Amino acid sequence: MSTSKATTSTQPIYVPPDTIHQQIPKRWAQLMETLTAVMREILDEVVEEDVACEWIDRFKEVLAQIEELRKFTTNMSTEVPAYPKDTEEVVGSAFLTLVTLHNQFPQERARQFRHLQAVPQLAV
Repeated sequence: MSTSKATTSTQPIYVPPDTIHQQIPKRWAQLMETLTAVMREILDEVVEEDVACEWIDRFKEVLAQIEELRKFTTNMSTEVPAYPKDTEEVVGSAFLTLVTLHNQFPQERARQFRHLQAVPQLAV
């Protein structure tokens, strides 16, 4: 009986820059779909604090992914596409709901909502 274990390679995989550039619009489209879905979800229900906090966590996660993609594309000397029109509309219409949520909860919860000022700027 052999007791040796198979080793996995820890060598990084080289991905050509052209391939990365081709994948950026696809990743951006996925993030925009996710952001649109999250923004529409909050408009569909009257929320309690725990539900709102769960939603905010998902919202923060999507924003972080968008910001990371923006940083990555800057490092790759390229740009992400403009926000799709439907995403702009959903984010714009949900903005007042975000402000209401921000004002609705006690001060200790407000710290969780402060990142809302960091929403990436929409193309005009």
